[in-house]
Amino acid sequence: MSEKRSSAMRSTSYNRIHSTPEPKAQAYRPSRFFGPRIQMPLFFIVGILVPIIHHLYYTHLNNKEVTEGRGNILRQQGIANAIGNSLAYVVNTLFGVAISIAFVQQFWFRLRSHAGGMSIGEMDVMSDCRERMSPISALRAWYTAFGLFVISCLATSMTLITVWTPGALHVKSASFHKQEQCVVSTVNLPNGSAVGPFVAEWYQRRTILQGSYIPPSASCGDRSCRYQVTYSAPAFNCSNITSIYDFTLFRSNPLNNTDLFYIYNGTAGNNGTAVRVASFNTSTGQLEAIQCEAYRASYEVTVTQSNLTTPTINIDTLKLIAPVPDDVMALNSSNATGIMRLTNSAVDLFEGEIAASKDSASIGAMQVPGMLPTPILNSPLLFFNHTQVRWTMNMMSAVPSIMQNISLSLLSNEVQQASALGVTFLKNVSTQCSFSADFYHYQRARLAITYGGATIITAGCIAVGLWAIRRNGGVEETMEFSRMVDALVNTRMYEARERSEFTKETRLRSESLNGGMLRPL
Repeated sequence: MSEKRSSAMRSTSYNRIHSTPEPKAQAYRPSRFFGPRIQMPLFFIVGILVPIIHHLYYTHLNNKEVTEGRGNILRQQGIANAIGNSLAYVVNTLFGVAISIAFVQQFWFRLRSHAGGMSIGEMDVMSDCRERMSPISALRAWYTAFGLFVISCLATSMTLITVWTPGALHVKSASFHKQEQCVVSTVNLPNGSAVGPFVAEWYQRRTILQGSYIPPSASCGDRSCRYQVTYSAPAFNCSNITSIYDFTLFRSNPLNNTDLFYIYNGTAGNNGTAVRVASFNTSTGQLEAIQCEAYRASYEVTVTQSNLTTPTINIDTLKLIAPVPDDVMALNSSNATGIMRLTNSAVDLFEGEIAASKDSASIGAMQVPGMLPTPILNSPLLFFNHTQVRWTMNMMSAVPSIMQNISLSLLSNEVQQASALGVTFLKNVSTQCSFSADFYHYQRARLAITYGGATIITAGCIAVGLWAIRRNGGVEETMEFSRMVDALVNTRMYEARERSEFTKETRLRSESLNGGMLRPL
């Protein structure tokens, strides 16, 4: 009884459907104004503007120091990373939505244009691709519709934007990158009468003996820094006079001892403002003589201070300004300049003779009466062991270098501390110091390639979507519920359902002349 009743109800329902005239088909319009034709270009244009903002922000950060605490908030590393990731995500979303809309247009175009339509199972796969854009769904779509598969893969590739673009900005650590105003010490030579001979000879002798300048004082505390200073100090201008020098002394035997021979002779000239140095090269057997004249020079130097090592000095520029006057009266008066006094004491240290032994390879100074032996004797310029005595540097390079080290040592606080009370060799000046810092480095190519590739891909997909709209008769399609109801509710679909013909393999096709309704094949 129940089976007959159920059959009668189905028959009544079926007759009711057929007795009701099918509504007149109308072209489906999912939206009045803000449809896919406007949505795709709009999302694309906004998606182009965001990368420009991203580029400008990273350009602003490029080579700038990473701030912490309450500094510039846009330069804090956490904020910079968050902004970069957010901008990349916005572009990924905008381009992804634009491609998704193009996918829908192409989906409906295939339903209309393909003679065999699409099976319900294939439509499930396509819908899954459109909603999730997952690689697994895309691979399943390979056998269903290659064009839709390609669009799905391109939409999935937009996620790479969030991976690659934030890496265009990274943090580097560099020494002496940050610029700050600081106060440092530079040389301020006092009047010559204030430069005590003991102080001058003490630090100059020490400079020669250690073979280098006395390290400068630390001006940056316990921080690593680098800065430049300029000051006036003496320098030597040397020339080779081997061809005119009288080497008679070198042909004689010191102390009438045939086992000894001269290897060095230094004499003062020009009233203590010049020095002549002759030497014998034991390695080559050659004699060499030079003459060095003292000049007032401008030193432009770079001081580098590290918290791990002692400060170092590099000479950037050395300009000879004028010869130091060889005025004996001025030298011995209160009008003598500090440069004149330093030059005179330095020349005194070069004076003297050094002899070596042929058999035991020993050396000794021929002491000038009333003066200490020249410190050249015990300096790194001479190397000797039980079999050999030799110079480690030729005099043409050694003598000017010694005077430069003497002038560089003036930056040391030790010279200042050894001077008489009230006499200053140093003064404080304000300058730019470079400190170690972490800074941003922007790789423009990485951002440009990533966004450029995404822009080209999205533009191509939008073009395909607009073309599909045109081929669909100008209909802008969606996957909204109302659109699916409009496509599915018709007598043919009901008849197929009544005959229990709906399976995953049932193929459907959209009618281009009947409002895009789906019909079973």
